Amino acid sequence: MPLREATSIDGLGELTQDADLTLTADPPLALALDRRVKRPQLGRVGATPRGYAVNEFTPMDRRKLFEQLVTETELTWKQAHRALDRTLSCWDQTGTLDSIRTHDEFDTPAIRTAVETLRDGDSSYHALTERSLPADQDVAVINEAALSSLDRRLLPDEYDTVEPFTGDTTSVPEFHVFPSATAIVDALLAQLDAHSAESVGIVLDESTVFSPLVESALETAEIPYQGGPGFVDDDSVRTFLRLCDAVFAGSDLRVADLRPLLARVGVTIERRADQRRVDRVDGLDVFDDFRTALTDGTLRDAIGVYERLAGTELGPLREECASLGLLDEAFTSAHLDRLQYYLASFDVPVDRESEEFCSRMAPRRRISTDRSCSTSGLATAGRKPRRMSRGSTPSNTSNAISIGLRSSYRTATSNTF
Repeated sequence: MPLREATSIDGLGELTQDADLTLTADPPLALALDRRVKRPQLGRVGATPRGYAVNEFTPMDRRKLFEQLVTETELTWKQAHRALDRTLSCWDQTGTLDSIRTHDEFDTPAIRTAVETLRDGDSSYHALTERSLPADQDVAVINEAALSSLDRRLLPDEYDTVEPFTGDTTSVPEFHVFPSATAIVDALLAQLDAHSAESVGIVLDESTVFSPLVESALETAEIPYQGGPGFVDDDSVRTFLRLCDAVFAGSDLRVADLRPLLARVGVTIERRADQRRVDRVDGLDVFDDFRTALTDGTLRDAIGVYERLAGTELGPLREECASLGLLDEAFTSAHLDRLQYYLASFDVPVDRESEEFCSRMAPRRRISTDRSCSTSGLATAGRKPRRMSRGSTPSNTSNAISIGLRSSYRTATSNTF
């Protein structure tokens, strides 16, 4: 089965090197183009339209807008999340904030509240509607078909377009069938060491068994990596939330349910007590202290008790809860449900080192990666960009990245595993 061949990042950099600004819908590609600048230049060389509008790499304002909705309006957290998602999606796809209300099924009180909040709020979506490019700026657009209607509002009257594919086709790359998941991980590690880590990327699905296997194998081999578990996957955050669940579980909570959580804070319980109810067992002062802080105090108090017991810091969790207005109020099971819903619905940024590490990333969040990957290597193109006028139709307006999960990842070199 022939596949369309994608242009490497180096090739895209060569095709756009004469442009003052290159716009793309893919933030990692924009950053990769910035890294390839060979001449002094003020400002960004590569950017997404919304990123350019607010001078940020990847605007992360959905969480801020959600926090504004739940703290300044009467919407429930679920109503706020759904209304925000639908309103922002429609705004992005149509280019107009009020367009969602032209559909009767979406002209609801929650949507109207979200629209009015967004109209007055500060966001990258709002900034993009007011931003324009200098008339004398030479602009190139990579994969114009991937830009939304809101993105296209930034485009000047004339600009160059660069297609993400070379125009050639290639056959399905060779692949191997392994007898087990661990055999796949072993084959992966055979290609890595601590010295080559900074130039390697691993693309995998976080929902599969490979995510913890790969992370554990990299740690055992002392190969540094970035990426990996998200905010809510942090051991301390997860243990804290599960302890909160245990507090509100009721009188039927058994010692066996609590054992793995208390083990995280250094408390050992005899196994013969596993089937006994927690409130009937002595020696659980640690849990009693945490429960008292959570039920009689505030979330800030409970976080402080956990930090003292576990010898760790939950600063990022404290900051998120403060921004949501949960930190200094009486904390109930309803508040816990809201917090868990928020953490499941939004990607909370995690501070990580950015260089000299093997990069592990999820496919659904990436189009390009500026590293050699455990996926197919792709060739460099030599085509010239095509001149377009605003309002004209690109040649491939559908399925712009259509060669599949593995080979749609453009790499800077042709090295592969």
